[in-house]
Amino acid sequence: KELEIEMRKSSRSQNFEKAAEIKQKLDQISYITSGKYKPWQYEQNPNLVSDRLTKETDDLKELLGLEKLGKIECYDISNISGKLATGGQVTFINGQPEKKFYRRYKIKLENGPNDVAMMKEMLSRRLKSDVPLPDLFVIDGGKEHLFPLPIPTIGLAKRLETIYYKNKIIQLPLNSPALHLLQRLRDEAHRFSRKYHFYLRSKKMLE
Repeated sequence: KELEIEMRKSSRSQNFEKAAEIKQKLDQISYITSGKYKPWQYEQNPNLVSDRLTKETDDLKELLGLEKLGKIECYDISNISGKLATGGQVTFINGQPEKKFYRRYKIKLENGPNDVAMMKEMLSRRLKSDVPLPDLFVIDGGKEHLFPLPIPTIGLAKRLETIYYKNKIIQLPLNSPALHLLQRLRDEAHRFSRKYHFYLRSKKMLE
């Protein structure tokens, strides 16, 4: 409860990095106390969490038929009616966030709210970067957000957690390790893009 109060205070003061760190702690506590494993099991195997990450990555790799799945990038767009639109790119390596590879985008498109066009702009700019490409792109959105890219790309639609990959529609059970990894990626990209969007909104109001 103390951590939850501290997280809300950090969020209200727009200290989003601290709020995210506290949320990660809360998620870990929830995971340990969720009943999936008993606390004494962590004493016997301190690598339970890393084993879970490996399981999630291996399941996703098998699901998509990929030979390698070490580095994944996920993308999300934040805007209000197309105004002050921002994009967030987060990177996971071996199932863990790698924040030094995160990147934020100020969307240049000004033709009203068009998430598909905004996503296309962000990914086009990413492809022009000198940073090596990942093994997989994950896009927060449905089939309409996908367009031809040089590496495997999937869309994850929020409402029913539907996965779009190539010409396939995949619906995983909610307890799927692969889905858990994709949800963590999507949620982190959403948090990161919203953080930049709120920053621009605050700056605009001050001006």
